[in-house]
Amino acid sequence: FRRVLFRSGIEISDEKGFPAMLEITELLGNEILLHFKVANAAFLARQTSFSLTKHSSGDRVKVLFPPERLYFFDKVSEKVIT
Repeated sequence: FRRVLFRSGIEISDEKGFPAMLEITELLGNEILLHFKVANAAFLARQTSFSLTKHSSGDRVKVLFPPERLYFFDKVSEKVIT
């Protein structure tokens, strides 16, 4: 699996988005690292702790990815695909 990192901006909810499983939640002071899977893709997101107080490891949630924060890279050249 490749892991995709989001620094912030994803939205975790119970109602809308892609179905995901929170595998690990790591509290780091004022931030939380979220390890989750959507289908067969593994993701890592860094969120502020107050934005995720009701979810924990093992929860099934929905994840929204803001399109303006998505960047895609060419596998060979590692350049941004525009």
